[in-house]
Amino acid sequence: MKTLKLDELVDVLDIKFCWINKNTHGTFNRKTNEIKLNLETMIVEVFIHEVMHFIHPLLNREKDESVIDELTARIWEKLTAQQIKLLAKKLLERRAGQ
Repeated sequence: MKTLKLDELVDVLDIKFCWINKNTHGTFNRKTNEIKLNLETMIVEVFIHEVMHFIHPLLNREKDESVIDELTARIWEKLTAQQIKLLAKKLLERRAGQ
């Protein structure tokens, strides 16, 4: 698939931004061509991953990425859906203020 095709698909597919569940970043419905994207989970999971780099500065080599991923997963599993939503709201509000 050519990467330019992705730009065209943004205009063709029915894309919704919504909460799905804690462990799902997105879904696709083949019957309706609807894609649901869960911004909250995506943003918070990436935020946690980068915070792990901040907290563990010695784990910043490429070979340490699997350790960071494991630490991220441990934190992620502890979060409730409500906590994820609140963190996402705060992160998105911070962006809106820039």
